[in-house]
Amino acid sequence: MGSRLGIEKSAATKTRLSVEEWRARRTAGMRWCFRCRSWHPLEAFSIDRSRSQERTASCKACTSLASTASRYGLTLAELRTLLVRSGGRCELCGTEPDKLVVDHDHLTERVLGVLCSACNVGMGLLHDDPNLLRKAVAYIERGRGHG
Repeated sequence: MGSRLGIEKSAATKTRLSVEEWRARRTAGMRWCFRCRSWHPLEAFSIDRSRSQERTASCKACTSLASTASRYGLTLAELRTLLVRSGGRCELCGTEPDKLVVDHDHLTERVLGVLCSACNVGMGLLHDDPNLLRKAVAYIERGRGHG
């Protein structure tokens, strides 16, 4: 019993709660995410049968962000900064999609920003080529009688 109380005290301290408050949240089906440092319902965590609690230590949203950051050589803080800087909007069209994607230069691998899926695909279909993009603009403007 003593070691369980020690584990609970340690966990409560990390979450800045009393042991009683910590137990109440756990009993209510809540779990602490060590990445975003907040409480979430148990369903927000992936199943991991190798762990004693059978759930991952970070919520699905944080796990996804960490995976994306790693894929593009960013820290989690750098990725969050990109997302905050964009205000949740695509940096090209300005829409607020459910999900933004990281856009990068395929030649330099440098991260450029965050876009909606449609703008990211459009850029990719034009091979991220500034000359081709300028020609596309001229083509559209000519068709609309602006050029």
